[in-house]
Amino acid sequence: MNKHSKIFGSPPEPYFSVSELYLSSDILEDGLKTLADKNQELINKTTDDDNYFKDGKSVELIFNITKKLDLPLEVRFLAVELFDKFMLKHVNELYEIVVSSSSKEKQLDWSSVEARIIDQVPLRAVTCIQLASKLVSHYKALTPSKVKRFLSSCGLQYSIASVVKSEQRVLRTLDFRLVSSSPLTYIEILLEVLRRNCRDLQVNILHDVSITLLDVTYLQKIYIYQLLAASSDTEFDLKSTNDHLFLAASIIIAAGYLIDAESNDKLMEQVSLITCIEEADLIVLATVLVKVGLEE
Repeated sequence: MNKHSKIFGSPPEPYFSVSELYLSSDILEDGLKTLADKNQELINKTTDDDNYFKDGKSVELIFNITKKLDLPLEVRFLAVELFDKFMLKHVNELYEIVVSSSSKEKQLDWSSVEARIIDQVPLRAVTCIQLASKLVSHYKALTPSKVKRFLSSCGLQYSIASVVKSEQRVLRTLDFRLVSSSPLTYIEILLEVLRRNCRDLQVNILHDVSITLLDVTYLQKIYIYQLLAASSDTEFDLKSTNDHLFLAASIIIAAGYLIDAESNDKLMEQVSLITCIEEADLIVLATVLVKVGLEE
């Protein structure tokens, strides 16, 4: 990744959010390159149906559950990504079964299947959270018994066997290919690069505001991209909704503006240099994020 080779300084101290972890510049550079490659793969695979189940109500449900269970920050974002991908494939597979059947009451059959899908949403959401918790932290990973107890506390009675079966269903539906990163991953690695390049930057404050904006982005995704499409002469197509690097960079710039608008030009310049994203594009999304953030 030669185009990034001159922007990494030598780390004077450990990673800002994990004090005991030391990351060399080479490791950090390789990590950013890997994430950038994964991001491009995600963009290339984007379809018209993507993000259909990443709506406000689903996101709010998952956020509330992860907060109730006191799970690590990354879990809630990974769980949303898993839930969206699972539900999209799950619903399509069930729909194809109904359509290809010999039944003469396909509409009635689909209505019955659809009702069952809706009824199972809480279980599927918790299952995606359970899987995300395993990806993020073995220490706080949800066990089937914990999932059963939580569902029971919500008035939903499932056996441990049903909980395990749901986990297996999600894994099989996704072909055991689980997402391992979210926009938060990109935000934190970009902030670490910024911390090393801009010694006077208040990275911890920037991190906190960025997380708040990321929450808002997930909860208000449709509204944000409607504003984005309406407020820009630049063409932001569907693929931009799955561009986690672009989103992370724009969130950091928006957070920097909310913290200190007068010194945000330097931050903008650094973020653009690190990500190789044009400042003009970053400004457009960052401006919308500031607007929505202030409304919230």
